[in-house]
Amino acid sequence: MCIRVRGLVKRVAALSDRCAAPEGEDDPPNEGSVALASRVESRLSRFALSAAPAIELLLAIEPVWTTAAAAFVYLSALGIVGGYTPVGLAAAALPFAARWAYRGYVSHRTPLDLPILLLMLAGLVGIYGASDKGLAWRVYETLLASVLFYYSVVNYHKPRLLLRFGLLIAAVAAIVVGGYVFLQSPTIPSSPTSLPFFSQLQSWISPHPQSSPAGWSSPPLAFNATGATIVVEVVAMLLAGVALFPGRRADRVAAGIGTLLLLGVLVISTSNAAWAVLAVGAILLLGCRSRWLLASVPALGGIVLWSVSARINRSLGPALDMVADKIEFRWHRWDSVWQMIADSPVAGVGLGEYPAAYVAYPPEDMTFDLAHNAYLQCYSDFGLLGVIALIVAAAVLLRLGLQVARAPRDDPWKGIAVGACAAVLVAAVYSMVESAPAAILGMGEGSYDYAISPLFAVVGATLVVAHRGLLGRGAGPGMKGTSNGAET
Repeated sequence: MCIRVRGLVKRVAALSDRCAAPEGEDDPPNEGSVALASRVESRLSRFALSAAPAIELLLAIEPVWTTAAAAFVYLSALGIVGGYTPVGLAAAALPFAARWAYRGYVSHRTPLDLPILLLMLAGLVGIYGASDKGLAWRVYETLLASVLFYYSVVNYHKPRLLLRFGLLIAAVAAIVVGGYVFLQSPTIPSSPTSLPFFSQLQSWISPHPQSSPAGWSSPPLAFNATGATIVVEVVAMLLAGVALFPGRRADRVAAGIGTLLLLGVLVISTSNAAWAVLAVGAILLLGCRSRWLLASVPALGGIVLWSVSARINRSLGPALDMVADKIEFRWHRWDSVWQMIADSPVAGVGLGEYPAAYVAYPPEDMTFDLAHNAYLQCYSDFGLLGVIALIVAAAVLLRLGLQVARAPRDDPWKGIAVGACAAVLVAAVYSMVESAPAAILGMGEGSYDYAISPLFAVVGATLVVAHRGLLGRGAGPGMKGTSNGAET
């Protein structure tokens, strides 16, 4: 700490020296300027010394601080709490100012810098093209909150500690929120299944249903049940990676228990695609762990087919026909979305404008508020530049995934890195049939609230941190390096 405080004081002294420097080489120093600079240096140095403990505390709890600030931005943008999104953004940016003052840099470069920059520029274009500028700015603020969260995670100086406790908190949150949401979905006939245990749980919860915030026509969690399903699957992939690969025994046991609990939560999921998408991620995990484990793929396929037929209480043939009907339904919907995008192929329809713009395009008896495809949702929000950002991000993530696959199997970072790759794959597959990975929608009476999903920031940050640890690279200027997964 003393070394860092001295560095901060030196930067203050250098700043004061520049203020007192004469304008020309032959000009004598101005005594008044020198005296003023000396007083300024003295006061700033005292302030730096007194503020150092607070700055160090802020940087120590940076991920928690930034997560809380970003959550406040989202709750404000969605109209659940008072609309003070600038306050949340300022709070989320505070650790970056503290890092510059304390360590001499704001952030270090990451593999996803370019796609993030392109997406932010595309968001500005989307604001320009939006008819409701106020809504578009609120949506853009949620994007900024996600970006600040991403850089807060990748800049944290104790990555192993961060991922360990982050996964624990994420698992508990996914189990509690996912279970609560799925058991609160009595409107879906096949949910939560007819098993007595889940029926009893639902009877305990149903007398106290979720309340709707002012202006919302339905409870936020129930309205975004598909998003909860994706979160459960993403966290399950991360934990499964930790459980399958070599590492601390306690971590592997805890991760295995968490994975099983999350799979139990998925039993009552309202998503027909839950198990099929999960199987895709599981195949990647098993293939990276051992090629012999791929022999279990037929068993996974059997579980998927059984789950599809069991959830809707039909035999396998009619169950598959029902799935085919859902795909055909989405196909017709996507055709309408393409017509909407074709009218504005460069700029998109405007940031957050999809629910309002789609009213003029849906076919008969098909009025929904999201595209049921995250890629089309992204195109409509961010336009062509957003699609380019998406393609660049996909190329970067593919490169990181290949490097993770080639890394030694016994590296302590291998499990979480492969789990992050599987989580990215799960999110990418889900994005083909759902909009939840791209957007959060809150419907009100005659209006709506809209936000950019933070999923890309969470999964991307996890993969970048794990990839850095796996390759044994230093985390950047002022950060602790890693070697073979161990912090030094």
